[in-house]
Amino acid sequence: MNDIDRSPGASASGPGRAAGTYETRMGIGAYARASVFDAEAHASTLQARVNGPAAGVGAQASLVQVGVHASAELPRAEVSVAGINAGVGFNLNTGASVGVDGVSANFLGFGFSVGPTMALRTPVADASCCIT
Repeated sequence: MNDIDRSPGASASGPGRAAGTYETRMGIGAYARASVFDAEAHASTLQARVNGPAAGVGAQASLVQVGVHASAELPRAEVSVAGINAGVGFNLNTGASVGVDGVSANFLGFGFSVGPTMALRTPVADASCCIT
């Protein structure tokens, strides 16, 4: 189980933005994101995160995956324990990806993922788990 020996920690940041491109051995991508605030705390396999209104876009293409997404979220809270994740917060996330690690699709907040990470999403809540 990953992170079982992770030391406790926490971080918080105010308004932020990031944008760029990246290249890996197998593919390329581009992203842009802006957020009003972001706070996170963790210990061992437990993690909690809260982030403020945020928006972002991204695209990636590689030999094993292709995807594109756009996100728009109001304040959101997430908790993760040993690979099981749950989140609440209004969103209109839209996008899709297909690759050797599975399929993911979202439209105006509703969505799913099938593969090593299984997920169900609605515009106000979501849940996922890692099965690998």
